[in-house]
Amino acid sequence: MSNNRQLYEQYLSKQVRDYIENTFYARITEQSKLDNLVHDKSFMEDMSSHIGLFSDHGIVHVRDVARLILETIEVSHGVHIAPRSEYRLNFMRGYGVIVAYLHDIGMIHFSKIGRATHSQFAAQEVYSGSFDHYFDIIWEENCGNVPWRILALHEEGLITADPKNVLREMLALVPAHSKSQCDIKVLNNSAKLRQNILDIIEYDLEYIYYLKQIETSEEIFSGKQFESTKYSKKTQTNRKKLYTNFRQEAYTWLLSDEPEILDFIDDIKDTLRLLRCADSFRQRGTSYKTSGGYQMFTDLYSGNAICCFSNEKNQLFLFEDSSPHAIGEANIASTKYTAEGDLAISFYTGLFKSNEAREHVAKSVAFVIYDIVLDVIDSLILPDDYRDKGKISKTTPIKILLEDAPDGWDFTRLIGTELTKLAPSLKDRIVYTIQLNAIPNNEKNRYLNGKEFNGSLEDKKNIIKMVAVHGHKIDGINVEEAFEDTKLISINPGEYLIKAGDPAGFIYLSFNEGLLGLPLGGYETFKIAPYALIGNSSAISGTERNANIIADAEVELLMIPQEVYLKHWHHTFNEKEFRLWLEEIYQLK
Repeated sequence: MSNNRQLYEQYLSKQVRDYIENTFYARITEQSKLDNLVHDKSFMEDMSSHIGLFSDHGIVHVRDVARLILETIEVSHGVHIAPRSEYRLNFMRGYGVIVAYLHDIGMIHFSKIGRATHSQFAAQEVYSGSFDHYFDIIWEENCGNVPWRILALHEEGLITADPKNVLREMLALVPAHSKSQCDIKVLNNSAKLRQNILDIIEYDLEYIYYLKQIETSEEIFSGKQFESTKYSKKTQTNRKKLYTNFRQEAYTWLLSDEPEILDFIDDIKDTLRLLRCADSFRQRGTSYKTSGGYQMFTDLYSGNAICCFSNEKNQLFLFEDSSPHAIGEANIASTKYTAEGDLAISFYTGLFKSNEAREHVAKSVAFVIYDIVLDVIDSLILPDDYRDKGKISKTTPIKILLEDAPDGWDFTRLIGTELTKLAPSLKDRIVYTIQLNAIPNNEKNRYLNGKEFNGSLEDKKNIIKMVAVHGHKIDGINVEEAFEDTKLISINPGEYLIKAGDPAGFIYLSFNEGLLGLPLGGYETFKIAPYALIGNSSAISGTERNANIIADAEVELLMIPQEVYLKHWHHTFNEKEFRLWLEEIYQLK
């Protein structure tokens, strides 16, 4: 994650990043300060639905999305989208970071129309005179290696338009990051995408908003006339300067059937579809702050979201927000793709002071997840004629992995139930998994990349019998349930299985020799026998690992999640049972 934070800076000039951050995202943050919000009539009338209480859309947000687009490209490559060469992949990274920086600049307008047309604002800004200087920097510094590829295609005669115009057109495709403004069917169809973006660049934002209301029947502008004002003055100068006939000349490359240009178009479209996903994966939960920098969290008593407003007088106000969107976002800790291409969502807490609060939060979280799922699943719908579709490894529907909350293992089941009510079609996609948020990355990745244990009933019984040989009480273990969510893994010589000081998330069971224990406190190194349970003491006590476990040979293991172990494997002897067991083992009778 930190590597990606450093990497995105390599793809876009600091001058351009500073300009965009200071001109747009810093303004969003400033306008979201309480001392400014109080003078916004729309905020005072309806605080909960105002952008001032939305999750961060300021500088932190744009940097986060710039990092996430790189992560999302990496994990989706060959999984959700067709595999391509490193040259093409690097182009996608560069283009992705640039459009990530542009995607939410329109949120500086807090009005209803401004919010509704924020993505179109970004496209028009690319064509505005105020952006020309920074556009030239992107071109001259070959940011993200994007201009160079356009030039190469131009030199081959595959792109006949002015290469700089093509770059500007590419950047102006940024509205495609919004599913509400660019339907996936439009993104997937080059002719429709071209028509859509031509309208966005040519027409005034208020006129675009008007057309959207007429289309959706949400609002009627009675008597509104746009005959003489429907064209954008903001883009007019560049439209006339750069094109003889804007409608005929702009975006003609989108209609090409040349193989190299089709590669170029696919790379642009796939980057935009992954930007939609990356934007959905933004910081929430414990990291959730508003654009004004005010922390949002969940009240354990009411289940509502609490916003910590402060002002220039150093006063602190705890504002309680009962809107489902705020509540849901405040309790989602992370959203991401797994290595297999499924959607994993984790939660901050599942323990509340009343059933009413718990159900209230579960419904709200389900509401937000539904919106995220629509973004993610919708964005990854590929057209029937998508090239190299047969090379994509993810051939099954995306699963929605709901991770157990750390303090409420059954909370996710309630969320899943509410999510199914909102979208019955998702029922078979919902999978409940162990909580991974606090697990060290090496163990988390080991588990996510492990193989499902699909042993027979006899195999499971034999494993439990072997565990009993090492003194573990097996009475009461349900053979089927004890192996739920377990994974088969292997580690190589010199590899650490467990590191001292890490939190306990898994218990291990080895099938062969080759593990050494290096306890803290100066105690001697010891060998670990096959079928001995490893790491159960810290899992039971909730304390950090107190020993390093390292392999001196290749070892095959069963990986048991902590909650599965505590629910199904953890049984202790009382005095009578312990006495009988000792008498049998030591043949005292």
